[in-house]
Amino acid sequence: MLDAHSHILPAMDDGSPSADISLALLHEAAKQGVTVIAATSHYYPDMEYPEQYLERRVEAYKRLTAALEANANTGIPKILLGAEVAFYDGISRSEDIKALCYENTGLLLLELPCRRWSDSVVHEVLQLPYTLGIQPVIAHIDRYMMFQKRSTLRTLLEEGVIIQANAEFFIQRSTQRKALRMLNAGQIHLLGTDCHNLSDRAPNMAAALHIIGEKLGESAIRDLDSASQSLFHI
Repeated sequence: MLDAHSHILPAMDDGSPSADISLALLHEAAKQGVTVIAATSHYYPDMEYPEQYLERRVEAYKRLTAALEANANTGIPKILLGAEVAFYDGISRSEDIKALCYENTGLLLLELPCRRWSDSVVHEVLQLPYTLGIQPVIAHIDRYMMFQKRSTLRTLLEEGVIIQANAEFFIQRSTQRKALRMLNAGQIHLLGTDCHNLSDRAPNMAAALHIIGEKLGESAIRDLDSASQSLFHI
């Protein structure tokens, strides 16, 4: 199973603070059935340029791989580098943002504002495939649902935008039914844990998969896994 959203790279953002914690997160993810994990550290355009972010990411990944080698770690998920890119006005005209797509794909994980999206925000997201050849992936849709008109999600889906939901969406009793309905209706394409640490934001893929399997059947898990493999060519 692919975890499409995590913060496992050491000292990149508010996620894992060290290589040791990163190793522990990877081992925990593996125990929960994750075979590929996307390292999607935050990218904030008002703080740095993509080139600077990529330089930091290279160094963080080197620290992690060095720790993996030193500890002879095996059986951990394959790491797929990416970024969680905060939306900004003009993103659909920013050529350099293409470098922040999930590696070996044209998929860009976008963190949108936690408020009702204006028509201009939706328009700019929908322009990404046409102006830059980028396929937008909306990060943790569960955080925005309460602010949006139903027609907004429908428009995004009709235009082929990929929707990622957090495992917590399926685990919390208050949102579980909504999450299951969306998944069953084909409105969720990718699952991520958005894990940051081993305490309050720990890997939780197993709990979400258990609920999906129990409520929708094992075929729903297989379909989710197959969809992610197709999107990421894994």
